Amino acid sequence: MNVITKQFLSLILEEDEDKGAESKESNIQTYNVETTNKLSQGRPITDPGLANMKYRSNGEPNDAKAMLEELGIASAGGGSWHESLSSIFSSAAAGEMSALIKGASVVKSSDNKPGVKIDLSDLWKQDDKDGKRSFGFIRAIIAASNKAGMLAGDTTTVKNLRVEEVVGENVFLVYSSRKKQSWTEQGD
Repeated sequence: MNVITKQFLSLILEEDEDKGAESKESNIQTYNVETTNKLSQGRPITDPGLANMKYRSNGEPNDAKAMLEELGIASAGGGSWHESLSSIFSSAAAGEMSALIKGASVVKSSDNKPGVKIDLSDLWKQDDKDGKRSFGFIRAIIAASNKAGMLAGDTTTVKNLRVEEVVGENVFLVYSSRKKQSWTEQGD
């Protein structure tokens, strides 16, 4: 094959790859909702099971990975933090965490900020702490995923991940921001 033909084919193939990436991005749902961070406020709860999860998720990478495996959470796919996090929580919904997590999907704000929508079962707020225990479990899974190296993304983005409750829905929304409740703010 001559050089010009190779260049032509590579241009065509690159355009097809670009179109595939664009169509994948355009299929992401725009999720324009109000969030609240009330679950992250106040005193931390004291719960032996949650304390163990927090300890393991923030400990050694092998402990974090073992904890995730015990919960039935497989290694994540995806090249970005939101794709890998969605994969992690979808895996959790298919495993031991199915009583709490119904599913997860990648969403975007009105100004194209990526996020992960975590759909929860109706009983998530029925713990004796009005949802704080469920919130803690979700945070521990994110921390363990990061510690185990399953969460793609640069350290600043991962460090700034926020978990907030969507007002009026059984949903947690995870997005990267330095400011609380900034999902719908423009230009963050």
